[in-house]
Amino acid sequence: MLISNPVHRASQFKDELDFTRLISVLWRGKALIACITLFTLMCGYYYTAVIVTPLYTTTATLVQNTNQEPLVEFSSGLAGSLGGDLSEMNTQIKIMRSRGLLELLAIELDLVIPTT
Repeated sequence: MLISNPVHRASQFKDELDFTRLISVLWRGKALIACITLFTLMCGYYYTAVIVTPLYTTTATLVQNTNQEPLVEFSSGLAGSLGGDLSEMNTQIKIMRSRGLLELLAIELDLVIPTT
């Protein structure tokens, strides 16, 4: 037996969502949603940029691997014994000036002066 009572039909579908109504409510409140989102983003940026101090910092030195012909041919002297490639020599100089490498070398050679 089919029931054609409209009140009964409305109570039957009471737990379903009306997506068109939901979207229209969200669309009407888009300015409020945008303001709250912008305020939250600004608070997050202020917190990370001003309030919090970073726990960890890092630096990196990149080594360039060159497998090309040297730009200048050094046939004698100290430059010739280092390899001759200008970028390779600059890389080696950067490595030698690297603070992290110097610290490791000092520790390995027991050159660290203990502080008391």
